[in-house]
Amino acid sequence: MLSKLRILSVAVVALSMTETILAQVTVTPSFDLVCGDYPDICDNHCNAFYCHDITSRLHYDATSDVGTADQRRTAIGCGSGNYCPSGTDCDEFPYASTYDGGLGCFPDGYDGGDQLVQSGTTRCADPTQNSRHGNALGQFYTSAGLNNGDPFIDATVNDSPLCKAIDNGGFPDLTKCPDESSGDYRFRTTPATPTCPARGSKRGLFRGMQFERNVSDKPLRIVMATTSSNRTMRYILRGEEEGPVVGGPVWTADANGNTIRSTIVKVHD
Repeated sequence: MLSKLRILSVAVVALSMTETILAQVTVTPSFDLVCGDYPDICDNHCNAFYCHDITSRLHYDATSDVGTADQRRTAIGCGSGNYCPSGTDCDEFPYASTYDGGLGCFPDGYDGGDQLVQSGTTRCADPTQNSRHGNALGQFYTSAGLNNGDPFIDATVNDSPLCKAIDNGGFPDLTKCPDESSGDYRFRTTPATPTCPARGSKRGLFRGMQFERNVSDKPLRIVMATTSSNRTMRYILRGEEEGPVVGGPVWTADANGNTIRSTIVKVHD
């Protein structure tokens, strides 16, 4: 009997550990964009999410250096001599600090199972706002304890001036998307660089090849959630990508990089 009890005890402990591990794997942290601190950046995200169906789920590249980040910026059209006028910065989404950055180019070291984003948007932005957002994003990576290849979600653009114009009571009015033939906004699916190694790579096994299926081929879905700090979060996801779950962590970083952790208390149907 004692032997059986020991076996049962071990089994219960193993089950508990398995549940803990599963919880760690399946709950994706969220980065709460504070649009009052950097509205230009939020508008770029809004254009990506609503006007071009680009997923807000990205994969952190902990191994990225300045060279790789610059290559990704060049691939998406934000390299040196870009289209933005003097006195402005070229802001890119997805970020150059993610494996999805640069339209999925240069993903050496990526070992995740999801296909990388292969499209992106850019916007000419106020340099101070761009710096504030970059600082907040860096603090989020640290505070959330992201490891190489970990997924995270840019969770809300509710306060974006562009999204306020597009929202139309919860039914996006895409006629209000920005004109990308001139001005601040651009959208790109073809890399602006002669070499784009491993675009769309999975686990480094198909380096140099392209997948026929793009993340953007899957239907868009919008999921709303409320946090313990009474923030309303809006998640823009593709297909069956994991969205918010009750208890999931949300990190809000202000212009000075101060981070506040909250949790999701309700997911709205």
